[in-house]
Amino acid sequence: MDFEVRYILPALDEIYILMGEKLSKGEKPSDRLSNNITDFIGLVGWWMLHIENSSTGRVSF
Repeated sequence: MDFEVRYILPALDEIYILMGEKLSKGEKPSDRLSNNITDFIGLVGWWMLHIENSSTGRVSF
């Protein structure tokens, strides 16, 4: 668990921030890229929730 908190969570945060910066500059993604971004944001959210729940001892499904 320490590995996820130490390495995976910061990497996901950084990727999420970089994607947000690109989109906030007015770049309009294609439909395919837009779908991939949506999927990725969902995956990042899942990992962040999973890591947070694991570090607090809660069970997540």
